[in-house]
Amino acid sequence: MPSPPVIGLIAGAGELPLYFARQARSRGYAVQTAALRGAAPKKIEKASAETLWISIGQLGALVSFFKKRGVRRAVMHGKVQHAQLFKNLRLDWKALSLWRRLKERLAGAG
Repeated sequence: MPSPPVIGLIAGAGELPLYFARQARSRGYAVQTAALRGAAPKKIEKASAETLWISIGQLGALVSFFKKRGVRRAVMHGKVQHAQLFKNLRLDWKALSLWRRLKERLAGAG
């Protein structure tokens, strides 16, 4: 029996991530969710095949989680308050590397 298709979800606050996860699951998808700590509803765990709770800036953890679970397509749903962006900010090495490259590129563009 073939395994179900996989889709990734980066979940913020509100009902939209829950609605998406439930609808995708009802259509036979295994929903792999990266839930934003301090934003995503706890109920997202029941609507997902697996859930990883991450802080904003944990890009390496997000990529690793999705790769290990065969996620090739992902969506982002839900709200993230501006205050939350910096409250739970934890940049990992991958995010810091990306930030440095963007900063260098912006400096070179000016």
